[in-house]
Parts: sequence; structure tokens; C-alpha cells
Amino acid sequence: MVRWWWLLLVFLCPPLYGQVVVVKQVLDGDTFVTTTRQRVRVIGIDTPEVGRGKGVDEPFAQQAKQLAGDLLLQKQVTLTPGEESMDAFGRTLAYVTLPDGSDLAHHLLKKGLAMVRIFPPNLRQIPAYLKLEAEARHQKVGMWHPGNEYLLNPFEAHKGLGRHRLVSGRVSHISQSRKRVYLHFGPNHQSDFTIGIRGELWQTLFHAHGLNKNSLLGQRVLVRGKLHQRGGVSMNLDHPWEISVGQ
Repeated sequence: MVRWWWLLLVFLCPPLYGQVVVVKQVLDGDTFVTTTRQRVRVIGIDTPEVGRGKGVDEPFAQQAKQLAGDLLLQKQVTLTPGEESMDAFGRTLAYVTLPDGSDLAHHLLKKGLAMVRIFPPNLRQIPAYLKLEAEARHQKVGMWHPGNEYLLNPFEAHKGLGRHRLVSGRVSHISQSRKRVYLHFGPNHQSDFTIGIRGELWQTLFHAHGLNKNSLLGQRVLVRGKLHQRGGVSMNLDHPWEISVGQ
């Protein structure tokens, strides 16, 4: 027998899929609050950070927030969850459909006000998002203007420490430990920019997508992820879509 309280819960709490909400406040380009105090983080993109308190805005943070505000504030939007529907901060993770049926992330990516953020398992729209971001980078619009701080070469990767950034360079050497494959971008393997990929991840996910570590030697690649300081500057990859060959 189904308990009465379970039936009540079903009626009072509609499923997240296709949930229609009204946006009360936009915090930045990829985060907003609904009239029911639900905090929503847009899946698949990362916009420049708005400085909190006395913090300094990242370049184009206010432009991204303004565009999101124009599209969202006081409007009904539809939330469609990813495979993972909540993050560690209690925010709802969702794709956001605007009243005209368009995708919020599309608008931000086309204007060069967002970069693609690959966060498994929420990968449904990533191929389409990557194409939009590549077009904006090619056109050098928004945050992709010449001299920007979001697309770096390996020798200036330190400028993005602690942030999610794109780094473009040529793989100069490949090494491997018992647990990881390392792609190096300079002659000094201890201090130059390095990419780390877990060995088992390479053997399964990366190999399945046709990436061969030996064929990457000497290739120009574009990688995306959070930059860390470990000897030199490093980045750990978790999915093959975080690396593009020939860019």
C-alpha cells in the first residue's frame, strides 16, 4: 500500500523536468534565484565571475550578468535538469529555456560572454555548446578579444591560476607514471605547463574517443579546465571533450 504522505509529496512537489519558474534575481551570467528562492546554476557554461563584497569583477562579468538579466528577470523560464540535478552548494543544476524557446546558454556563448564548462555527467548539450564557443572565439567577440585572459598559451598559464581557463599550445613531451599520463608543454617537466590524465581514464574514456597519447606528441592542442600550481602550472582532464587537437 502506498503511504498517504508519499502521495501528498508527489502532488505538492512537481518533478523538476519541465519545471516553470519565475526569475527574481540574477547573481551573475550563469546563476540566478527564482521567486521561490530556488538558486539555479546553468549547466554547461562558465561566465566571468562577479566580484563579491570588495572583490574585483573579472573582465566581461558585468556584461554577462546584464545579458542574463535582460533575458531572465521577472520572466517565466523552464528548467530541465541534467543527469546530476544539484551541486555541492545546494544549487539546482539545469538547462534553461527562455519564453521564446531558445536556450539561455546559446545567447551567452554566441556573444562571447561564456566558456563551455564540462562537468560530467551533465554532458547532453556540450557538443552544441562547443561549436558556439568556437565560433565566438573565431570572431574574437566578448571575452575572446585579442589579449584576453581566458585563452592563454602555456607560458602565461599562471595568469589563470585557480580559475577555469582555455590553454592552447604544442605538446613537447609525454610521460607516464603508474597512475597518470602527462602531457608537457615545455622543456622543463618540473616547472612548465603540464596536463595530467588518470591512467585508467585514458585507457577507457580517452581511448574510446580515438585519442592516442603517442599521436599527440608535437600536436597543437586546446585544453580546458581549472589551473593549479603544482611545481609548474597544471590542469587535470576528466573528459576527452576537454581537449581538442589541432587548435
